Amino acid sequence: MEVSSNGNKPTKTRKTKPAGADGHRERMRDRLLGGGADAMEDYHILEMLLFFSIPVRDTRDQALALIQRFGSLQGVLDAGFTELTRVEGIGERSAMLIKVASAILRKISLQSIERSRSEPIRSPQQLGQLFLNALTQVGEQEMLYAAAFDSSNRLIAIDRLQYGSITALSVSLRMIVSYAVRHEAASIAIAHNHPDGSLRPSAEDIAFTHELQKALEILDIRLLEHVIVADGMYSLTLDSGLA
Repeated sequence: MEVSSNGNKPTKTRKTKPAGADGHRERMRDRLLGGGADAMEDYHILEMLLFFSIPVRDTRDQALALIQRFGSLQGVLDAGFTELTRVEGIGERSAMLIKVASAILRKISLQSIERSRSEPIRSPQQLGQLFLNALTQVGEQEMLYAAAFDSSNRLIAIDRLQYGSITALSVSLRMIVSYAVRHEAASIAIAHNHPDGSLRPSAEDIAFTHELQKALEILDIRLLEHVIVADGMYSLTLDSGLA
């Protein structure tokens, strides 16, 4: 509170919001706290993350450059350290901050998988989310995961079986069938990611799924699903439900 120039009544100091970069950052904070992440574009979230590694300048251009280079927020978080530093305006400090954020999300996803062991999988959506958690923040390397379930659809195990291009690696049906037998599974599901961002199963994906289904049926083991993961989303190859 200040005293007026005539020495009489005190007057309140008028609080004004900072202008320029500081004002923009304050508005961004208000938007996040008021509406959460759903109220923001992907580049806005990146922009705010970069506040902590670029404390003075505006970070909008860097955030947009990252999205343009890697295609999406998920793509930015999946990108390698060296790849990140090749984007104009992104130094080692900013790249490390992004990789720390990616590692945090990976840890949270793995913890979600552990919690899944206590409850049976009852829907294709739960199954999709399970593999989405397993395949989040894995970078641009293609990976194949398998999950084994008991007769109540409770998760017994989930493991990475192979990495690299699934077509190039010629994934062995025997390897997956052996995995199911080893875990004494009543059913299994498999998933792999498409680093190119496509959620559409390829012709090879579909053919392989049906071959695996037939191989498992001989042993009275059910193939629940072949999930395709890309850019933080998933699609189902069989979409046959879990009833």
